[in-house]
Amino acid sequence: MSNKLSKKQAELLSQFSHDELLVIIQAMLDDNSEASQFLILNYLMSPEEKLKNIEKVYKKLYNKKGQYDYWKSHAFFIELEKTVAEPLNQLAVILVENTLKLTTKLILDFEALCEKYDTSSGSWQDYLEGLLTAWLKALAAAFKQNPAFDVVTPYLHIK
Repeated sequence: MSNKLSKKQAELLSQFSHDELLVIIQAMLDDNSEASQFLILNYLMSPEEKLKNIEKVYKKLYNKKGQYDYWKSHAFFIELEKTVAEPLNQLAVILVENTLKLTTKLILDFEALCEKYDTSSGSWQDYLEGLLTAWLKALAAAFKQNPAFDVVTPYLHIK
């Protein structure tokens, strides 16, 4: 099955009324929990709610029992990147201070997390890079909003 609509399909879709589209969306959401989750996380939450959800997801994943199986650990860090680091990157310039606090905490938790999982796949690097990118974005945004912002203190918290 193709992932993109053809031109003909896109034209047919554009001919549906608002109410018909809502019925179609509801039917898709009833049938597919991943689509429902995607819609909620990406379109139906405020930035503050997204940040709280990221914290909740992180706590759930962090509190999982450690795993030294190569593939399960690999999948774990990929999931962390997709559900924690990527959304934080999107919020870094919107909720600057909150993102800065949360990414600092997650970076500090990283070593303890690595002690619980097999890190030989290297997928942890993408997760850590995502966290650091979000942290730097938030730091730059804070400085851009207020040139008197102290950029050294957050750095010293991580160091």
